[in-house]
Amino acid sequence: MRQRQPERMMEQRDHGKPVGDGAYARRDCERLQPLHRRMCILERDTQREQQQHRPQQRGREALHGPQPRLLQSSARIVHRSHAHQVLASLHRATGRLQQSPVPGARGRIVYPSGVLHTRISPRSIMPLPPAAPRKSIHTRTYDCRGYEREDGLWDIEGHLVDSKSYHWRRREGMVDLPAGEPVHDMWIRLTIDLDMRIHDAIAVTDASPYRACGNITPNFSVLKGHTIRRGWTRDLRSKIGGAHGCTHLWELLGRIAMVAYQSTNAARDRKRPLRPGQTPYQFMTCHMYTPESEATRERWPHMYTGPRPRTGEGQAS
Repeated sequence: MRQRQPERMMEQRDHGKPVGDGAYARRDCERLQPLHRRMCILERDTQREQQQHRPQQRGREALHGPQPRLLQSSARIVHRSHAHQVLASLHRATGRLQQSPVPGARGRIVYPSGVLHTRISPRSIMPLPPAAPRKSIHTRTYDCRGYEREDGLWDIEGHLVDSKSYHWRRREGMVDLPAGEPVHDMWIRLTIDLDMRIHDAIAVTDASPYRACGNITPNFSVLKGHTIRRGWTRDLRSKIGGAHGCTHLWELLGRIAMVAYQSTNAARDRKRPLRPGQTPYQFMTCHMYTPESEATRERWPHMYTGPRPRTGEGQAS
């Protein structure tokens, strides 16, 4: 029996041949709808169970300090066999998911690489326009998380992994690197308070192209005593930027800073509510928070300078 064209081309994609994804967007959505329902049922049935998931990586073992609590409300245990069944179904439906899941945070599947993938939804299958036929060459993943510690401080951790889809020869005569193995595998942990002051900083390099790459990590201890604020990296560039540091750890540091704000803003607002007339730290950091934006009018009316709605506008007649 002759194989139908969509199935044949999807089989080609499963075997690593470059096939454009645009032709499958509608088909993928149809196949994923029942799987999405299964994921919702899995979440509903297990949302009362909690666990703390921390990937067993050498970098995490090297980082010291008290074990913090993961900032995820209603973290849950995912039954491994069930999660594998769901993932296998997703792989058969789309040919895109090829890694095995491990138990993770509520509403997410956590992969061994540490990348968090949000719950599958038919509306999020193809967020970008259909791509031309192509093949994967290089993948960089960031995994940044915030933890509230029992001693009142906060740990902000970042993990960067680079990998290539082909066999890569390392420099300095080191052994060749098989496809998919980390070219860079790096970690940073900052311990901060609600004033965003850094109490401790540690960096770890688990994988790198050169043997001496990790020799620079002690330099990141100079972060102690600094405060994360707007423009704070300008003060540090002469100490751990450029030739004084590591390009990849420097990039990871910027992402950790944003996660630090995202992790602590709720606790900071509870402890120190915005005073009348005070400028919020988010103001003018995004096009959504300009003096004329609707978001500013709703959140901080005292900062809004745009046109005011006419009396009675928007009210039902």
